[in-house]
Amino acid sequence: MRGQGWILLCGWIFLSHAYASLPKMKVRIGRNLPKVTVQGIDLQGHFFLKNETKQYPGKNIIHFNCQKLANSKKGATLVASVSSPGGLVSWGNRRYWGDLMLTTAQDRHSCDLLQNTPMEKYISTLLAKEMRGDWPIEALKAQAVAARTYAMFQKERNPTGLFALENSEKHQVSGHFFDETLATSKASSFTKGLILTNKRGELVPAFFHSKCGGHTFLPEKVWSSPVEGYESVSCPFCHEHGTKRWEKSISPSKIHRLFLAALSPGSSPSSAPRPRLILDQKARGDIRVFWKKKIRKIPRSFLRKKLGRKEIPSNNFTIHIERDRFVIKGAGLGHGVGMCQFGAFEMAKRGMNHREILAHYYPQFNIQKGY
Repeated sequence: MRGQGWILLCGWIFLSHAYASLPKMKVRIGRNLPKVTVQGIDLQGHFFLKNETKQYPGKNIIHFNCQKLANSKKGATLVASVSSPGGLVSWGNRRYWGDLMLTTAQDRHSCDLLQNTPMEKYISTLLAKEMRGDWPIEALKAQAVAARTYAMFQKERNPTGLFALENSEKHQVSGHFFDETLATSKASSFTKGLILTNKRGELVPAFFHSKCGGHTFLPEKVWSSPVEGYESVSCPFCHEHGTKRWEKSISPSKIHRLFLAALSPGSSPSSAPRPRLILDQKARGDIRVFWKKKIRKIPRSFLRKKLGRKEIPSNNFTIHIERDRFVIKGAGLGHGVGMCQFGAFEMAKRGMNHREILAHYYPQFNIQKGY
């Protein structure tokens, strides 16, 4: 890996002028930190609170006492930016492309750490985390286009914010210098600037997940917010990869509390009538119950949110009664909207290219140059 890292570092130096013209992403990589230590070679630090710049020749370290800094300003404020002419700055045992930026956190007692990096370097390290660096190149290309689209959407959505994305499952999981491989670098480079748009040419949030388990979901079935252009599509490709099936058992009292929380928030389970489960149909997208003389619908995503991702790994499940327990049986991993990553893996193994993969999971979207 370190040999590949040296090759990529040489490539970074050679292509530095080309990357300078690319969009940059500000990504929060650390949150609510009491102290931050960054290091690198020939560091340059710009300190915004004092409006001064300092040089740190040779191999050097910069320490920040975040608790002291955070108390000096209200809310989130940019404190410092640290860069190196070689392009790499380290935090802990990780090296990051671009600048590392320190801000006060919202709690006023700590700091957040941001990475400000060229888009294609961000995408290249992300591919190794959201997929794997040794996956088929066409699957990596499809992931690159989807992730770049989501990043660009968030960037346009937050034009004045301190950062556009968080390095977590909330947004996208990105990596650092040693996560990048030759394959992820190629996938990013070969799809440079490509994004997905709807039929009106508008940028869209391109969602993706680990494994759909047979079919994908519409955004409104998971988050109650429709996104123009999405379709629920069948996926016969992911079944043989990852965990095939999962099953959970839940007590009647717990499931009824959850049903009531969805149907009538604040109702007391001891006094409110109990919802009665109607024969479940997986394709419906909602759980149907009979309550107060009417058929009501409860989104599957509601149960997953309340029970947690560990208990309910995906939104693709059925629920029924076995003896004195409610049994939830499902397949897949993740929210189920957009591209199924294991499905993309299998499609690439079968010889399909990234455009065919993207067309399957985003049939109403177009691929075009974003920059």
